[in-house]
Amino acid sequence: MNGWLLHTGDLPPELRRGIDEIAKRNIPLELAHPKDVDLVLDTQSPDVFVRGERTPLPDFVVAAFIDEVDTYNLALLQNLEVLGSLCINTAQTILNTNDKLRTHQLLARAGIPCPKTVRIHPKMTADRLIRYLGLPLVLKAVHGSKGQGVFLVKTHEELDQMLQFAHAGQMKEEWIAQAYIAESHGRDIRVLVIDRRPMAAMLRASSTQFKSNFSQGGRVEAWPLTDEIQTLTQQVIDVLGLNIGGIDLLFSTDGFLVCEANSMPGFQGIESCCAINVPQEIFRGIARQLAAKKKTPIQVRSFLQEAESKGVLEHLATLSDLDGFAYFRSLCDSPRAMQLAVLRDILRRNAACEFGRAHQFQSIQDVASFRRQVPLTDWSTIEA
Repeated sequence: MNGWLLHTGDLPPELRRGIDEIAKRNIPLELAHPKDVDLVLDTQSPDVFVRGERTPLPDFVVAAFIDEVDTYNLALLQNLEVLGSLCINTAQTILNTNDKLRTHQLLARAGIPCPKTVRIHPKMTADRLIRYLGLPLVLKAVHGSKGQGVFLVKTHEELDQMLQFAHAGQMKEEWIAQAYIAESHGRDIRVLVIDRRPMAAMLRASSTQFKSNFSQGGRVEAWPLTDEIQTLTQQVIDVLGLNIGGIDLLFSTDGFLVCEANSMPGFQGIESCCAINVPQEIFRGIARQLAAKKKTPIQVRSFLQEAESKGVLEHLATLSDLDGFAYFRSLCDSPRAMQLAVLRDILRRNAACEFGRAHQFQSIQDVASFRRQVPLTDWSTIEA
């Protein structure tokens, strides 16, 4: 299999670790910036173009939009998925997790417990926010990550000042406010998601601030993946479509609340306290998904066109075991097209023989013309 790391911004240590791990497995991995890839949708071919040069479609794409989740990047990722790449994660999943309000709306619709949330708008006042959420409350940037853009607001004066900054455009972000969960002050549970399932969990805790992120100096320790945590996080995975990611849970008097989810989690913290090689598990998951993945109609159409010119069996033989199996599964979904390709292959191979010349094999294009030009006969005719 061959893949792309579709990335923007500086590569964090975790991604560099992943590159090193995949190099040990001799799996080709190309680093590609989204703006170097042209979005070309061709229903006859799954090829892609990098800096204007035709390039084979990657088997898998890991989307690492560190600092640039814009419409083009997401459209390109969607295009690669349509053509047939396995996208880790999909454009829809990134949309679902990049916007914290959207995340909570989707989870709320599914009945998954989350903190009470209010979207800030230009006419929102401190009095109204306090009436909805009380004090203290938490202000969050809608698109923040790694604990950045998260503030604990304790007083009316502090909240009023922050809202004034936000409304004046001094805080260049969209914001939500959430209820403060006292039971989870300075601690939460991070659940690592790999291959669409919860894989490991850790407690993150800080004795100096209410944020517990490892990247912000919080300490970590392994936490058991209880039935409650597995059930809750699997619901989140299914709703958001997470392939790999992190899900953060808050402690509360009524059980866990889902704080947020992200599609590009850091894993230095969880590797430091859990017996897990995260890049290795990610690539194992990718291999499993590729083995089970069916080819898209565009890929099957392109395969059949090439198979007709090369010969079906010969073309299949050029593929790796993984590709060959995936194509075989996909071709079973379109038996008429495959049977026609085999028929044309047989006719092409035998067009020059005496029987082929007599029945004009070279002019037969479909089953109907085959039936007309090669009528039913008895064995004595063929034997002669």
